[in-house]
Amino acid sequence: MNPFYELLEGGRSGEFYKEMEEQFYYAQLRSQGVEHSSKRQVSTTISIEQIPSVLRALGFFPSEQETADILNEVKFSQYIETGQHSTSIDLEGFIRLYVNHRPAYGLHPFHLEEAMKVLGESTGSVERGELLDMLENGGEQMTEAELADCLATVLGITSGEDPDLTDPPSFIDDDSFGTLLPEQISADILSEKLLGVI
Repeated sequence: MNPFYELLEGGRSGEFYKEMEEQFYYAQLRSQGVEHSSKRQVSTTISIEQIPSVLRALGFFPSEQETADILNEVKFSQYIETGQHSTSIDLEGFIRLYVNHRPAYGLHPFHLEEAMKVLGESTGSVERGELLDMLENGGEQMTEAELADCLATVLGITSGEDPDLTDPPSFIDDDSFGTLLPEQISADILSEKLLGVI
């Protein structure tokens, strides 16, 4: 396992390894329910259903297809030897999985700018309606309700923050998001105002 530990920032004694451990064990608590104080069953594994949540908690956001591929890799990892599907993964197996699937390099602002140039046909910005249409109908397609839910989340539109809003919008139109999204969306607006990453 040492080669895998060395590929983590700070190695096995670093902060990131400690965060991985904490997230891994928190996933055990989450699967047993965090709302009660009864005795917990601590084990050395988590169920494979918890893997996407732990990856995201560590800042790795695989696409739905990548998530399905990762889960299938774990599910069938012991099939040849045992003839059974794996239903859980231990911390060492999770670390190997993370190191093998995470992006080698983080997302650099340059990559976002280049992507926006491609989408905006070299102008560097995309019209709001066109971007929403691409998100809904291109690549890993989203339903209108899923897109509305995602936009409500990144824009901070929740019923708890606005007493006049009982539920976030479940559809996309100029009344629900038009005033919150600019007509033209550039890489800067996307990264700073929507994603909050730069």
